[in-house]
Amino acid sequence: MTMSAVYGYMVEGMGYTSLLRMCAALNINCMNSNTFIKYKNEVVSVTCEKTRAHLREESVPAIVKYYGEELDRHPDDEGILDIDVTFDGSWHTRGHTSTLGCAAVIDAHTGLVVDYDTLSKKCTMCTRMNTNLKKKKIQQEQYEEWKQKHLDQCMLNFEGSSGAMEERLAVQLWGRSTDIKVVSSGWCEGGRLALGTERGRQETCAR
Repeated sequence: MTMSAVYGYMVEGMGYTSLLRMCAALNINCMNSNTFIKYKNEVVSVTCEKTRAHLREESVPAIVKYYGEELDRHPDDEGILDIDVTFDGSWHTRGHTSTLGCAAVIDAHTGLVVDYDTLSKKCTMCTRMNTNLKKKKIQQEQYEEWKQKHLDQCMLNFEGSSGAMEERLAVQLWGRSTDIKVVSSGWCEGGRLALGTERGRQETCAR
């Protein structure tokens, strides 16, 4: 029930405060905020893992099959297929001030997602613990100990302007395209985004 409640509120775009208000209205006990965040991180981790597994096991083979049967284009001797894609990024809020950004590479012929990723300029747990430290609710030693344990779960993975997220995501996605043995060349919003068949070669959108 606990995990399901957290998942439901995440799907609806709501957080712990909304859950707390609902529990108060129903006069039932509510999990504490730390438990909510713990389950939220678990939901995110499992969802991302399953999604990436689906891309590897379902989307990529389907794309390879389509190119072979419909376009007579086949993987080279290293198992790398050059495909045509579109790329675009989006943000959680408008105005290029969002703390959350995402982007996806989509095959131009099948419409299947090849890969995706997200960036965040904020971590809720880091913000909370920093506030607790400033208010002296915890000691510096406690904060440092928590920080070391938190690093693997920290949601903060980008520093810079919100508008720069799209370019960073393009570099990340193209840079790891050989991990799934698909190397892409196509168009992105704002200019040409191309990648040759050299392993590890990266190019960003020419704006």
